Amino acid sequence: MTMDTDGEPDGGRVGDGSVEGPSLRREARATLDAQLDALAALDRKALRLLQFTAAVVSAVAAVLSLASGPATVRAANAYVATGVGALLLAALTATTAYAATPRVVGLDADGLERALALSGAERTEALVRGYAEWIRYNAAANRRAGFAVTVASLLVAGATVALGLGVVRAFGGPLPVVVPVLAAVAFVVSAALAGVHRQARRVVAADGPTERPEVPAGRISPQSMDTDSRPLSGQRVGPADGRDGE
Repeated sequence: MTMDTDGEPDGGRVGDGSVEGPSLRREARATLDAQLDALAALDRKALRLLQFTAAVVSAVAAVLSLASGPATVRAANAYVATGVGALLLAALTATTAYAATPRVVGLDADGLERALALSGAERTEALVRGYAEWIRYNAAANRRAGFAVTVASLLVAGATVALGLGVVRAFGGPLPVVVPVLAAVAFVVSAALAGVHRQARRVVAADGPTERPEVPAGRISPQSMDTDSRPLSGQRVGPADGRDGE
């Protein structure tokens, strides 16, 4: 029996024999690691957006609490209200992106125990098939997190503009109607340029019935229940479990 560069038994070839199992496994591991790095980067962006929105909302609340009489009426105008509302939506979206994007990082305990009962070739094939399921699962999580971060970023940008207009309204009086209209058009154009509509379609397609169903971590797909090469189960974690790039 030969050993591959990872120190594990060389399981030979996978599938039709056209690809070496250990090489394919290393390629899959590299893809999985890249997905986890991308998700960690999205986690950091979502956390920074959440911290920024919390700080701005707190500052706006402090300013409004110090104002009195007519100053309060001028400061609490529709632009400021719109900006604060957008910030709150951005905070909720960033929280979703950060807290609701579990990912598979590798074998779980059940998968490890099952791997011990397999021969070298069977173990390599089951592991490669497991990587395929994990990569598919992480790709869907990446699309969802990326979409949420994009939406949160756009909301923060829109809120910043709205709050700026609110300050101008408070100190300079009513603004021409064309100003908020232009601001709204600029927001829509920015959303289009950011590709938020394309991201939304990808998320819907990933969760729709035409996509190959995802296999939750720790479970086996029905198509492979009767085969010895069914995928090894994976460990699913969230950003708070130590893979958030901190």
